[in-house]
Amino acid sequence: MLQDPAFGRTAAARQALWDLGGLQIHTTLDPRDQAAENRAVADNVLAGNRAAAATTMVQPGTGKILAMAQSRPYGDGHDQTEINYNANADYNGGEGFQTGSVFKAVTAAAALEEGFPLSYTMYAPATADYPPMTNCNGQSYPAVAGDMNDTSTAPGDIDMVQAMAASVNTYFVPLEQRAGLCNVVHMAQSLGLSYAGSPNGLVPLAQVQSLTLGVNALTPLQIADAYATFANNGVYCGPIAIDSVTTAAGRNLPVPSADCHRVMKRSTAAGVNTLLASVVSDEGTGATVGINWSDAGKTGTTNNDDQAWFAGYTKQISDATVVSTPDDPNRSLDPWITISGEYYPNAFGYLTSGPIWKQAMTDSMSGLPDIELNFAPRPSDAQQQPQPTDSPTDGTTTGWTDGGTSGGTDGGFGGTTGGGTTGGGTTGGGTNGGFGGTNGGTTDGGTTGGTTDGGTGAAGGTSGGNGGTTGWTGWTGGGNGGNTGGTTAGPVAGTAGTTVDGGLTVA
Repeated sequence: MLQDPAFGRTAAARQALWDLGGLQIHTTLDPRDQAAENRAVADNVLAGNRAAAATTMVQPGTGKILAMAQSRPYGDGHDQTEINYNANADYNGGEGFQTGSVFKAVTAAAALEEGFPLSYTMYAPATADYPPMTNCNGQSYPAVAGDMNDTSTAPGDIDMVQAMAASVNTYFVPLEQRAGLCNVVHMAQSLGLSYAGSPNGLVPLAQVQSLTLGVNALTPLQIADAYATFANNGVYCGPIAIDSVTTAAGRNLPVPSADCHRVMKRSTAAGVNTLLASVVSDEGTGATVGINWSDAGKTGTTNNDDQAWFAGYTKQISDATVVSTPDDPNRSLDPWITISGEYYPNAFGYLTSGPIWKQAMTDSMSGLPDIELNFAPRPSDAQQQPQPTDSPTDGTTTGWTDGGTSGGTDGGFGGTTGGGTTGGGTTGGGTNGGFGGTNGGTTDGGTTGGTTDGGTGAAGGTSGGNGGTTGWTGWTGGGNGGNTGGTTAGPVAGTAGTTVDGGLTVA
């Protein structure tokens, strides 16, 4: 409350309201869900473990934070912490955690929004270069080695569903390039992922070639809220924690709004649901994590198994869980030994965060109806859908770039594809404008982007997106997305040779 302008225009006004006392504050936390999260964390990770777990539940369609738990209780004593690992610095939280392959859902959403079908097929080798890309600020990255999977066997010709189920890096990196790095950045921003954590506080999302592999440090609250958008058919609601506030005099104070609005076509969200449902199916990396309700989710494990995630949702609840070492985020979780003594050489997401997610979601969903998510049809092996041509889908420059050198004719969402029927569409128009309406703006492409469905959009703005200072001392930026650390990812040179910016990021 002391940070939210809804409770006073200035910090002094908010403090005065707080000091007055007598406020009745009703939060969005659900006691049943909170108890489920607490039990799941306590049953899987001890407060005294070197690794810590953090998990958050959000309600799709409202943005309400239903529960939030972590393995280290609040306090300044032994095995305690005064940091909320579930939230970022805006809410006195931590630095977040690199998300690994959990971020692939964002890339997939951007590609589907640009017209790439679920049947889009590419040859995925065992290793590959990060291809040339250009970010929203016009910064170009040359090809650089470092993209690889967690196996030496080449997956071969696979479509998007197969690639998501097996979490294939060498599919999603070129997909990011072909859909447009800037388009992926804008999709992330529309899902509330504009800023990442760092040792220096919040910074704009690092727009690097390994973006799709989850190099940015985000929080369980951010991821749970973003994934809730897919469950909610493409309508994003910002997270809220307060239902109502009443003064001692009985006056109801205004509370923050979730500002629910459409950020992608309904069909795009349905496509993502199909992709993430494949992960918790028998063929996916999260096969052991799925629950007995219509669900979808994604595993995520970063370089050297430093962070391990599972994020997923039903129609009623979205939950994101991470296990990491907050005091030393570049320290591997390997080997992973469960509370019951089971030993695993690698701390993959489905082994660490997955059981927490499954237990909490099973308890919270108990007694609730099984409401089917909105799914897109899976591609048929016998009948492939048309593939996008070898031309940009988000700008007018040649090749699979992201629309010019500084927003260009793409500008994020204002081009003829981003603002037309595939961006604004028939449902994205109106005052919100989807990706091309009156919200088109100079940062999202076009000066207006049309009046109802985005039309063809005017030329992209000069900004083209947040961008910002990627490459901050080599934490998650700091290079071309490979293993070099480099000096070209942003205005600040990366430190030598860090590997957290690219290289192997597995399921």
